Amino acid sequence: MSGNRLSGRLAAAILIGGAVGSAAAADLMPGPYLKTYAGYSEGDVTFRTDDGSSRDFAPDGGAFGAALGYLAPLGQGAFGVEVFYGADDARSSDPLVPGQSDGSSARRIFQGDESFGASARIGGFVARRALVYAIGGWEWYRLENTAIDGAGERTTTATTYNGPSVGVGAAMPLFSNRLSLRLEATRSFFEDREGVDPEHDLYSIGLAWSF
Repeated sequence: MSGNRLSGRLAAAILIGGAVGSAAAADLMPGPYLKTYAGYSEGDVTFRTDDGSSRDFAPDGGAFGAALGYLAPLGQGAFGVEVFYGADDARSSDPLVPGQSDGSSARRIFQGDESFGASARIGGFVARRALVYAIGGWEWYRLENTAIDGAGERTTTATTYNGPSVGVGAAMPLFSNRLSLRLEATRSFFEDREGVDPEHDLYSIGLAWSF
């Protein structure tokens, strides 16, 4: 996925967050919170074949999950930490993959599975009540790699990748200071393992309950 497309979606999340937050009727409540979210998962997977050539795959699909976090005031803004667990059904198409030992009819599919991680976030308030923040953390992401040979036989391996995650988000109260809307966009960068070099983008909307 291009950097321009990611930047555009991050900017849209900030603008939406500011617009909704300006109409909010309460302040965000500091302290612990529980969050559920749903959204869109998109990957950028580079696969290197046996002969040294490469092919890019773009698995995409729905995503959902839950998180436990803590939000603390920090000057004119706030600082928070969060741990999360999620799952998605992102799946790539199965284009022909050149350079395989079983010939040009070989195909390959990448399928997202589960993810978990931890992150910190720091930001400032817009329109006094909407918090816009930067995100930095670490994600573990399980990715299934299915090879289909010329006879149609499938071999699937699952690998858990891990790496840094960065992004932006916006939070604003809904109806009371205990319930808040969360909009986030993140990108995770993983290590190259056995010829597979993935990245993972997640665009999510969630509800958090402070307690």
